[in-house]
Amino acid sequence: MKICYLGDGGSVHNHFMVEWFLRRGHEILFLTDDPGSFPFTQVMQVIAPRHGWGPLRHLYAALQVRRWIQRWAPDVVHAHNVTGYGYWGALSGFTPLVLTAWGSDLNILADQNPLVRFAVSHALRKADFITGDAEALCRKARELSGEKIDVRLFQWGIDFAQFQHEPDDEYRRWIRGGRDLVFISTRRLRAVYNIDVIIRAFKKALSHLPSSRLILVGDDADKQKLEELTGELDVGDHVLFTGWLSQDKLIDALLSSDVFLSVPSSDSTALSLLEAFAARLAVIVSDLPANHEWIEEGRNGLFSAPGDEDRLAAAMIEIARDSARIAEWGRINRRIAEERGDREKEMQKLEAWYFKTVSSG
Repeated sequence: MKICYLGDGGSVHNHFMVEWFLRRGHEILFLTDDPGSFPFTQVMQVIAPRHGWGPLRHLYAALQVRRWIQRWAPDVVHAHNVTGYGYWGALSGFTPLVLTAWGSDLNILADQNPLVRFAVSHALRKADFITGDAEALCRKARELSGEKIDVRLFQWGIDFAQFQHEPDDEYRRWIRGGRDLVFISTRRLRAVYNIDVIIRAFKKALSHLPSSRLILVGDDADKQKLEELTGELDVGDHVLFTGWLSQDKLIDALLSSDVFLSVPSSDSTALSLLEAFAARLAVIVSDLPANHEWIEEGRNGLFSAPGDEDRLAAAMIEIARDSARIAEWGRINRRIAEERGDREKEMQKLEAWYFKTVSSG
């Protein structure tokens, strides 16, 4: 099968999806305006400038997508996410077209601007089917499409083979820093993820948890500001900014930690949450609809309202009271991930959808 993807070249989601379908023997064309760290350059084409040109950029990119589709003649086109790449897929006029919503494209952008909402609704209606990684996101897609489109639940999933080892002792010592309890966040260092709230909450909890540490993974727009905040709050000795980590080192960091923190203002089913589940971590997450699809309060994790540093601090203190409970919640989360978030099964499901959609067209 010939599959044309439209997406961000820096996204690990796109990396493993393209790798999986290449490994299955499919032909791939990957069109992007941002090559980022895309590892399969032999199948990639850059089609538009990343910045500038205003709305004309979308028109130019859509024309380039249309030309490549006409030249390459794919069996199916799949755009990740709806805003931007989804517009270009819809404007290409090609069918069958698959769109994958990523969360912020529908939950934030489509609600902020009526023009964006109109463009999103138009793109959704052009798709043969849409995928989302949470029932809440799927409901939002149905709402925006006027209930006239086929929306399906699809998880990015976990490759559990990557978690079947123990980190080496030196790396584990670096992550834990000799502390009894380690909290970790692997969300990007951007405003929507409320990393500043995590730091402030950790400061409030620290007097109750003197032998604890906070690990912040990533290297993004707000890193310097967040590092300065740890200095202002005098928690620098208890906070480790790891910078960017390769996937294997990211997994080792999770395997070396105890509790995963994720309190963004908006979210769907985050791959980072499933990775934390696979690493057998207890979790404290934002009280958002998508998270309730995975977590039951007091059974395998705790909730905190986005932006509420007092509640988050209280949850950190509460979860730390019983190490046996942390371990039990971690075991439950691993089992949930295995049952509902297996990448191989999800990719096979997507492949079957492609075949059925192409054959029925």
